This record gives sequence, C-alpha cells and structure tokens, in this order.
Amino acid sequence: MARQRRKKVEEEGAPGWMTTFGDLMSQLLTFFVLLVSFSIFDEIKYNTVKGSLKYSFGVLKGWEQPLVEKIRTAPETTRVNDEEQKMAGIGYRLKKFVAERRMKGSLQAVMRKEGLAIILRNSGKPVMFDSGSAQIRPEFVPILEKVAEELMKIPNDIRIEGHTDNRPIHTPMFPSNWELSAARATSVLRFLVGKGIDPSRLSAVGYGEFRPVASNDTPEGRAKNRRVEILVLKRKTAGR
Repeated sequence: MARQRRKKVEEEGAPGWMTTFGDLMSQLLTFFVLLVSFSIFDEIKYNTVKGSLKYSFGVLKGWEQPLVEKIRTAPETTRVNDEEQKMAGIGYRLKKFVAERRMKGSLQAVMRKEGLAIILRNSGKPVMFDSGSAQIRPEFVPILEKVAEELMKIPNDIRIEGHTDNRPIHTPMFPSNWELSAARATSVLRFLVGKGIDPSRLSAVGYGEFRPVASNDTPEGRAKNRRVEILVLKRKTAGR
C-alpha cells in the first residue's frame, strides 16, 4: 500500500525534466537581455574609451577619419611626442564637452602639420555670431570658456583665423568680408584674453572668403566656410 501511495504522489507533481527545461529558458532569457544591453551604443562612453586609448598609446595622425576607419587603413599606430599628446588630449576633451551638451556641430578638433586646429562653426547649434556681426552670442560662451580652460594648460602660441563665405557685405562697420572675418577673430582673441590667457601668445588674422574649405555654390558649403579657427601651434612651428 505504501508504495502505491508514494507512486501516486510522485505522478501528481511536474515531471522532472520540466525543472531542467525551466532553468534553461531562464538562462537563455538572461543571456539575450545581456546581448540587447551590450548592443545599445553609448557615444559618450565610446568617445571616453577612445580618447583614453589614444592618449595612452599614441594618437593616430590626423583626426579627419573616425578611429575605427583609421585602424583599418593605417599600417600601424604612430607614436607621437609629448606635445602632440597634450594637444590630442585638449582636442578630445573639447569634442567630448560639446558632444555631452549636444552642441557637436559647433566645434571640430583636427590635428594638422602646424598643430591642433579648433574649428568653431558659425552654422552649428548654438550659432557663434549673428549674420554680419562680430559679437559673440551668449549661447556660445560656454564653448569658448571650455576652450580657454584647455588652452591655459599649454604654453604654445595661438593663431586665431576668421573666415567667411563669399556672400558680399558692405556696411559702415564692415566694408568687406575681410573686415568681418578679422573682427570675428579679434572678438575670440579678446574673449580668451579676458579669461586669463597671456596676450603675447595670441594673434588674430582675417582671411575673408579667400580660404574656403567647401564650395560656396551650396548653402551647406557656405555654412562650412563660415568659421573661426583657433590654431594651437607646435612650438617648432611657432619658431621657438
């Protein structure tokens, strides 16, 4: 009788394989949840890791291409000197700053032969200057404050270059784009001086419409040409 009762009780429960199957499904669900979480791309964290690696192991020459593309096309990573590493750190932190605040189109940092070029667009968000004006808009001030903070960390000379598109301007204050571009460069220079940067390190020049980086035949090209470039010169380039 006792054996029959035990057998009856065991038959009323779930089969033994169901427990194993349930555990397996739970583990698979957990695995796929992890896969989904890993697949969500966090640009800020990616840039943080990218910048740390670039600073620690040497910067790839030129920043025109993304890091992944550079790794594919470059035969090997080029070791750079300490000065270039400091410039790379400045460029990375500035790009991270504008990316975190969703102002990415307003600033670009590019390594050139002469040094680090910090390109301030007058076509991004926020806009740096109103049309036909050389007065810095308040919305752009946080970006310039971050630029000044970073430039205080190195002793290099700095050349500030103003550029415009080719649309003519003729006002009592700005008879041509030369005057407008020079005034915009000087406005940035005065801002940096006001933030504590030694004036002897700074110079300003206006190129007007004559050094475009894109065609002036399209609105997109003209927007790229309206810019102020802050060039942090390598010390050998600066003649020191």
